[in-house]
Amino acid sequence: MNGSAQTSKTESLEAASARTQERVTSSLQILNFRNLYGSGLTESVPALCNGLAGLGALVRLFVNRARPEWRQQQFELHEVPAQRYFEYLGFSETYRRCLYQNAANIDIVHCHDMWTIHALYAARAARRNRCKFVVSPRGTLFPSAFRRAHWHKQLLWHGFQRANLAKVDCLHVTSEAEYEVVRSLGCKQPVAVIPNGVTVPQFTSKVHERQQHSHKVLLYFGRIHPIKGLDNLVRAWKLVHHALPEWKLRIVGLDEGGYTLQLKKLVAALGMSAVSFDDPVFGDERFQLYREANVYVLPSRSENFGITVAEALGCERPVIASQGTPWADLVSRGCGWWVNANTTALADSILLACSQSDQTLRQMGQLGRKWIEECFQWEVVAKQTLHVYEWLTGKADRPPFVRAD
Repeated sequence: MNGSAQTSKTESLEAASARTQERVTSSLQILNFRNLYGSGLTESVPALCNGLAGLGALVRLFVNRARPEWRQQQFELHEVPAQRYFEYLGFSETYRRCLYQNAANIDIVHCHDMWTIHALYAARAARRNRCKFVVSPRGTLFPSAFRRAHWHKQLLWHGFQRANLAKVDCLHVTSEAEYEVVRSLGCKQPVAVIPNGVTVPQFTSKVHERQQHSHKVLLYFGRIHPIKGLDNLVRAWKLVHHALPEWKLRIVGLDEGGYTLQLKKLVAALGMSAVSFDDPVFGDERFQLYREANVYVLPSRSENFGITVAEALGCERPVIASQGTPWADLVSRGCGWWVNANTTALADSILLACSQSDQTLRQMGQLGRKWIEECFQWEVVAKQTLHVYEWLTGKADRPPFVRAD
């Protein structure tokens, strides 16, 4: 084949690829993982990608590190490691070039990463290829989250991220509280309010029912971190555990910064024994963890979404959530309690929840699962996200959940 024919064939293939991408909505999803097993994003972002792909969208997920099971999903996975000494900030010339190249003929660049250089790469890839640009802050703009690693975030905020947010075509937040935060920072672009999705497990046999124990379980599952309010939870448990001899507080999760040791010292100082600390579980094993509990508690001081609340409800477990989380509807839906995160309020709610009959707790759990199935399944969330993409690219009217006020 001569050079002219080869060039013509290459051009025809590129044209065919472009026509194919015109028929389906296409997106690059971008995220930097520092800890593959310590963040809810390791569950939610790949699940969103899979949901979008299941609706016929072309989805490419770019990460610096990937879990093996993601390679079996419907989306394209691109794993591009950061440079050895710059992994925390995400520097990688290879990553930058890959984004620039792959954004060609793509409709949407969607960045789920605020505090690494990947966010800058994403913004430039979108502008360079005239793609629509969407950013999901994922709770990182809340004041309590902004204060963590403050110097690092201040550097990136003033270096490029504040300017980046002023140029996005749409922001995505997962709660009304996060919507208020982005507006308070002066972001005037349209904002899509779409909750995180949840995998709702199917329990088809008695194998999945709660194992019989000599005690009942009040469960916390998540990161072991000061922002989660676990010190208040332990102190609240101290106030009520003598009145609940059949109950045990179980704290399960990944330690951050040695905080588990601090909590164990607090438990010892308070003279309690009905408290256990266990290593985290992952994948489908977490659903069995919820099912082995009677009540789930999330006492966070600040929480963008709190996906463990949704997972616990999906596993038919009633929930106690603090008012630092966006789960006020637990009360109106009849499946839990939404309370102040201080020690006294937590203690009162724990005593109330653990004093309910088994039948009442089961009924509350069933109401919770029904709510999750109606509003939070990944199919619902993926359809809403795809609607945003189609609106941004002129294929659909503006969705009712996109706020321009």
